[in-house]
Amino acid sequence: MASGKAFAASGDQRAATSQFKAALQLDPDFADARVQLGRTLLASSDPAGAALELTRALDAEAPLVEVAPPLARALVLAGDYKRLTTTLGDVTLEDAAAQAELKSQVATAWGALGDRERTQAAVEAALKARPEYGPALILQARILAGQDKLAEALAVLDNVLQQPVKLPDAWQLKGEILEFAQKEPRLAAEAYREALKVEPAFLQAHVALTSQHIRARDIAAARKQAESLRAVLPNHPMMALIDAQLALLDQNLPLAREKAQTLLRMFPEDLQVLIVSGGVESEKGNLLQAEAHFAKAVKLSPASFLARSKLAEVYLRLGQPASALEAITPLLRETTPRIEVLSLAGDAALRLGDATAAEAYFLRAAKADPSDTRLQTAVALAQVARGDPAKGLADLEVVAARSPDTYADEVIFSARLKRREFDAALTALDAIQRKAPQKTGLMELRGRVHLARRDLPAARAVFEQALQKDKASFAAISGLTTVDLAERKFEPALARLQDAVKADPRNQFALMAMAEVRSASGAPLGEVSRTLMDAIKVAPNDPQPRLLLMDLLLRKRQFKDALVAAQAAAATLPHDMRIMEAVGRAQMESGDIEQAITTYSRVAANEPSSARAHVRLAEAFKISGRWPQAEAALRKALEIDPSLQAARFRLLDVLIASDQRTEALAFTRKTQASKPSQPEGYLLEGEYHTRLKAVDAAVAAYRNGLAKTNRSEVAAALFRLLMTSGRKAEAEQFGAAWVRANPKDIAFDDLLAESHILNKDYAAAEVHLKRVLAAFPDNVSALNNMGWVLSQLGKPGAVANAQRAVDLEPDNAAFLDTLSAALASEGQAAKALATQQRAVELAPENHDLRLTLAKFALKVGDKDVARASLKRLLDMGPNYAQHAEVSRLFQSL
Repeated sequence: MASGKAFAASGDQRAATSQFKAALQLDPDFADARVQLGRTLLASSDPAGAALELTRALDAEAPLVEVAPPLARALVLAGDYKRLTTTLGDVTLEDAAAQAELKSQVATAWGALGDRERTQAAVEAALKARPEYGPALILQARILAGQDKLAEALAVLDNVLQQPVKLPDAWQLKGEILEFAQKEPRLAAEAYREALKVEPAFLQAHVALTSQHIRARDIAAARKQAESLRAVLPNHPMMALIDAQLALLDQNLPLAREKAQTLLRMFPEDLQVLIVSGGVESEKGNLLQAEAHFAKAVKLSPASFLARSKLAEVYLRLGQPASALEAITPLLRETTPRIEVLSLAGDAALRLGDATAAEAYFLRAAKADPSDTRLQTAVALAQVARGDPAKGLADLEVVAARSPDTYADEVIFSARLKRREFDAALTALDAIQRKAPQKTGLMELRGRVHLARRDLPAARAVFEQALQKDKASFAAISGLTTVDLAERKFEPALARLQDAVKADPRNQFALMAMAEVRSASGAPLGEVSRTLMDAIKVAPNDPQPRLLLMDLLLRKRQFKDALVAAQAAAATLPHDMRIMEAVGRAQMESGDIEQAITTYSRVAANEPSSARAHVRLAEAFKISGRWPQAEAALRKALEIDPSLQAARFRLLDVLIASDQRTEALAFTRKTQASKPSQPEGYLLEGEYHTRLKAVDAAVAAYRNGLAKTNRSEVAAALFRLLMTSGRKAEAEQFGAAWVRANPKDIAFDDLLAESHILNKDYAAAEVHLKRVLAAFPDNVSALNNMGWVLSQLGKPGAVANAQRAVDLEPDNAAFLDTLSAALASEGQAAKALATQQRAVELAPENHDLRLTLAKFALKVGDKDVARASLKRLLDMGPNYAQHAEVSRLFQSL
């Protein structure tokens, strides 16, 4: 033991290790030998071995004060954060120095796990034990930097750097702040080199300098820095990691993969190893394996920017923009999200077809970057947002023309697409491709533009070209599937997806797309659900196929099966709140309100910042008649998100239902006072008076709201009220005046069309629907209404419009009913019957749909179907309003 300690003091860790192991051979229960061996292994860069020996030391009853600090550090270095927080997170040591060291390591672990409150609490505990403890002060500086308090963070670090004991970690963090927050890579490199002066073998500084060169694609400088690390730590596993990164940079994929695979066998739970391995698989085109590595890295370290951003990039290549956005959502919630994250979010939003959200993300990115190009882009984009699109877009074109990067071009693309200026959007994509031909996803975006303009042949050609270029691009396969669905070419879509599954049986995305195609083609429920079950089998930890299965079963009103699927999902993914929310929905639909309340309460407790969770909980309380609890949940939702209009109207409903009329009216007036130029308060007051059947007061509230806001929502509410209260002439006069004054209010056109349909004025409805569909070709309700209108007018196009609505929402019984009418109007009675049967399957309690089915069956001579349908309606007796017609039809059989 004495010899081992002497070797350790002189820095000869290998000799020290041999001596301590020899001591343990003589006495395996010698606790002090275990402690010393653990410390030596830790100094030898073997954190896993150190953690094992220090744990054995605890089992041998070594003093906790000697073991806990080094064990905590070993677990941090090994990336075993959960074990550290679980076993030592709540431990308190009497010795101030040991307590400060332990709590600093615990804080590091909580930080890696993304728990900011516990991180802060652990740092405070460390500084309480030793106010000038350097490692704890460094952590405090890291927290301040994360809160964008950079000056305060640097001041704390400068204080640490003045202390007698020099800590390389302080220089390291200073370098990170300079490099990533203040965009000063040269000064950052100087800080990293200062860290190496303090400790030549300081791993993080070597890695940071090497990474700088790798990002700059300066391979020679990266190799030189790597050799400096190899000189001081020749056998450190990080060398293999850096070698893998360099091989990846050289596009030597076989060598990169060989290094990565070796590291994975040695360190299957290491964050950096998983990220590099994911990068290698991504470059090789093995996107599903890359996704698995990055997803595991995110699970190990939820706060990791690199893991989440890389996972999002893979999801985009897989054609899963919603999953990409979900992966980076925690990064978007940071005080100052990184430019790369905001750009990724903008890219994902574009692929989801949400150009408005994309523009907002790009604007945030522009404001966050101090470079001239970004600032000029932000100014121009602000002009667009303020209502001067011509000037703003012209300025953006100027910025883009003189900028070598593609940022301004991407902003132009999103702005043009948002305004449905498709040719200009394609021109912007051309500019991006000229500047960055290697940029991924451009062909997919081009295909999405063609889809938006309903040019299906052009979209198909682009996606096929993208697939030829990258056989592994599931985004291209997904795009082709969308085209096939729009053209109702179900067999080619299924064949292509089956080929994708054959190429990689673990491709849950292809299986989910197959389920979508089968559902759209009218396949039986069992066939669609089996496909989703296959996706669940290959990816049991992916919530998406489970959520799709539950949604399918609930839409098909298979509540018992939905509940079984929900319970299975909850058993596998008990901490996924989306799953728990779906469980609550299944419980609600099954009538088990008490269980739903328990489930939603758990979701609300686990997601305290989610207003939606509290709204769902309120709905469950409302159904069970617990008005005070429903009111409290809705007030909590509004506290979290004051702009949540759905929560406001639900709260008004609860207040009225619980006979709190005075409070309800005060609530509407308070909303008006807080937002006098916004429509919510006036809509609430109008709804309040309408619920109490005070029509004149409601009309006055809406007219007051129009005078204050001139908003379409208020105009629509007033028009509806006038129509439903028997003041038709006044409604029509108001509607005509509003359209003259607001010719671009397409939403009001839609409302007028619905009103004309109710009055059977189909010619007038057609005029308004044409305007709606010209502006929004995929407006599903307008497509459905146009199908109905044209079928009633006997005009061509009824089936095409109704079919498009069904393609967009294949399980909507009302849309299927319209399609049936359109098919019948064009003489396709057999198809009308089959379509109506699907509508009845989806909504078996809709008796009018069943009566229509009977009529179609009689028309084609299928008396068995007609008899079965009429018999069910006849059994209802006079309770069904159409009883007389049902009796007449039944007697005619």
